[in-house]
Amino acid sequence: MESPSQSQETFEFRCERCGSLLRVTPETIVAICNYCGHPAALHGTVSLDRIFMVPSKSREVILEAFNRRLEKDADMRRIRHQVQVFNIEGLYYPFWTAEVSMRGHAIYIRYEHRGSGKKARLERRRYEEDFNLSLPMGIMARRQALTFGLSDLLDYYRASSPQENRLLDIGEEDWRRGAHLNLLAPEFDEVEATNRLAEDAVDAVREEYKRKGQELEFFSAQIERVSKVKLILLPLWRVTYAFRGSLFQIIHAGWDGKPIVATEPILMFRRLLYVLGSLLACFIGGFGAILLERGYTEFGLIIFGLSVVMGFGLGRRLTADIRIEGRRRIWA
Repeated sequence: MESPSQSQETFEFRCERCGSLLRVTPETIVAICNYCGHPAALHGTVSLDRIFMVPSKSREVILEAFNRRLEKDADMRRIRHQVQVFNIEGLYYPFWTAEVSMRGHAIYIRYEHRGSGKKARLERRRYEEDFNLSLPMGIMARRQALTFGLSDLLDYYRASSPQENRLLDIGEEDWRRGAHLNLLAPEFDEVEATNRLAEDAVDAVREEYKRKGQELEFFSAQIERVSKVKLILLPLWRVTYAFRGSLFQIIHAGWDGKPIVATEPILMFRRLLYVLGSLLACFIGGFGAILLERGYTEFGLIIFGLSVVMGFGLGRRLTADIRIEGRRRIWA
């Protein structure tokens, strides 16, 4: 019977350009040398000439951007002298991006108000549309990762169109002169990425038609092509700061230092605004009840429903300890 040392083999992967040991896991599809930046395809379908990297600013630039935000943000300016930087970490995250073209057909139902006063009525209207779309799509190229800020980073990348370099064109000296950030290797290949991007594009269009009406009666979509597929490495900086014994974080885009999303403490004056908003929601609800009592049923229900939604949303914010600042939808 063989001993474990005889029956088990250890494999090492080394960089073709500089000979350094590559850091790999069983899930790694492409390994990128931390010393010279040269990529190596280990398994799966990956085109090395379609791997790109966005250059990152230095740690000092990110810290300056963080301090500028403390000075300019209306909320943070009040507490900037009580804020302490706990940690600053920069990483390169891999994303698969592509353009997904599709065509299809959708039928959705909308309930629309007609008339006014006691003659107001609710009509059920049926809309039918054909669509022919080309959507920019992107997904994180790892199966598990910290998710906060990643979708915002991808959104901002699409909106800002930063300089990006083909990884094979980056020389060893240029790599070493750049910001030294660790890289997270992609964990699924181009074939799986193409399928996921197509599925996500169909889901995005379906959700858009759901938002157009109250009911989605029929939806059908056919993918025509998935083009411009590439693997892009985006730098993300995470600044963690302490305030009154709690930790919060601000996510910065590495290529220009812009803060794109943050968690912030809810200060007393903002809680006061939420209380005033809740009182306004109660007033609106009372007005809706009066309308219902006087026979304006449909309009009264709308006003009353609006007050319930406002009250629920403001109530949740009032009891929360943190809020998310800066998150917005840039592209679909």
